[in-house]
Amino acid sequence: MYSSTYSVGNFVSSLEYGQFENDFRNLTLNSLLYPLSSRFDPVTKNLIPVYVMSTISFTERFSPLIGVNAITKSRVSLRLEYNQDRNVGLNLANSQVAELANKDLTFSIGFTRANMLIPFKINGRAVRLPNDLRFNMNLTIRDTRTLQRKLDAETIVTQGFINFQFRPQLSYAVSDKLSVTAYFDRMMNNPLVSNAFFRSTVAGGFQVRYSLSE
Repeated sequence: MYSSTYSVGNFVSSLEYGQFENDFRNLTLNSLLYPLSSRFDPVTKNLIPVYVMSTISFTERFSPLIGVNAITKSRVSLRLEYNQDRNVGLNLANSQVAELANKDLTFSIGFTRANMLIPFKINGRAVRLPNDLRFNMNLTIRDTRTLQRKLDAETIVTQGFINFQFRPQLSYAVSDKLSVTAYFDRMMNNPLVSNAFFRSTVAGGFQVRYSLSE
């Protein structure tokens, strides 16, 4: 799905537009819906706009640009998504364009198994779990960067990083009130600029939940 937003931060009537004909434009709704064209100044050889704007921003997002969701007959779920968005801002005071761009790829796989056989024996006998065992794994790679563009210079990256997330999770409902979850979370941030540092975190453990509701 594609969505976009265009906005103007601030604008005023141009004093140079009607200085020779005393035709200054007001900021009424009718003048904005039916704007006039720019005028050509024969002295400076430049176009004179009707309105002078300070900042203009544009936001667009593909969510997702590519997306696949599937569930097999054996209760295995697969999901693949590629999202892309950017926020572009034009500052007319210094003729600079700042752009915040994000791209992320997410892959998920999960399954639910009923009466699953435990891979080890208890008292010499194979044991099956009476309730459903659920597994889910998410893998996300995200590229986030801030770009600065100038008319007389090349584009530079002022901020940004490559983010990697790996999150498997295994849960089992012992009963209607008791559930046990084992999880693992690995996250890494690889910076795209020299004034930032590589960061990595690892978390894991078990969660036991018991519901007191009747």
